[in-house]
Amino acid sequence: MTPTELEERKALIEVAVLMIIADGRIEDDEIDQLVSTVSSHPRFRGVRLEDLADAISHALQQLKLHGLHDYLQNLAKQLEHCELRLLAFALATQISLADGNLADSEMDLLRAFQAALMLTDHQVAKIMGAIAEKNDLTAIVDDLYETCSAARLNHTDAYIETMLVMAAADGEVQPEECTQIALNLAHHQAFSKLDESEIGDLLESALGRIRADGIPFRLRVLAKSLLARDDRLQALSFAYTILAADNIMTPGESICLQQMCAAFALSQDDLKGVLRQLAPKPTE
Repeated sequence: MTPTELEERKALIEVAVLMIIADGRIEDDEIDQLVSTVSSHPRFRGVRLEDLADAISHALQQLKLHGLHDYLQNLAKQLEHCELRLLAFALATQISLADGNLADSEMDLLRAFQAALMLTDHQVAKIMGAIAEKNDLTAIVDDLYETCSAARLNHTDAYIETMLVMAAADGEVQPEECTQIALNLAHHQAFSKLDESEIGDLLESALGRIRADGIPFRLRVLAKSLLARDDRLQALSFAYTILAADNIMTPGESICLQQMCAAFALSQDDLKGVLRQLAPKPTE
């Protein structure tokens, strides 16, 4: 896991722990639920009982130091992507319902979680109802995230977002990548009908979606938007020009490239074909 992913996982665990300790009482059934959830959910693979004990100790310290509101806000800042926030609230809800009852104090705390994580009443109701029915935690979050996702993009928007996904793969868009995006926009017929103002708006909107949702989810949206194989190959070609802009493939870009191929159902042979098309033509 990357350092960022480890920090996100730590924040998720602390949200669940905070649900246990916030009322000043640590109940056995809530601890059992936390251990059960962490041991069964793939995102927490490798977390040990000692890590949970450390998380409880750390959360108690932070709660005393900062108070509930500020501590929650700090945790929310570490959970930028919508999917992580949904999962965090689902974890907290699962802990609160461990004994089959939801006390008024627990409901008040869940409302505080909802406010800090900026979730809608609809999202909260769906999560609480599904957990009360003992549905699978991952399925709950995935289903809610998919249903709350934006509508499919048109091809132009999807191509632009695909380039920005690759540019953002390492967390920061480099100058060479910006230059290559500008060249693609200026010279490819797919963008010929856009003026400068429209391009600026589309770039800003796409970056906002990537920052809010995260790359894995945006790749799923792009795959739904680009259904034809040729369109997916074109999008992959655009993305690779961004990757190659500085002549360096970073680990983040390599991971993003493989994720993109998987989301678009494209093989390594397809990728090789894209590379052949992008290769400079020999001069006579």
